[in-house]
Amino acid sequence: MYKQLTLEQIYQISYGLQHKHSYRQIAKVVGCSATTIFNEV
Repeated sequence: MYKQLTLEQIYQISYGLQHKHSYRQIAKVVGCSATTIFNEV
């Protein structure tokens, strides 16, 4: 079942991408899988 990301999580993803962090690094901070990060991008 898909759980929507919060606005804070979306900001964390955006920040991580701007600072060239890997999907795995971002996922660890956000608390989701790297696949979720990939799908959001």
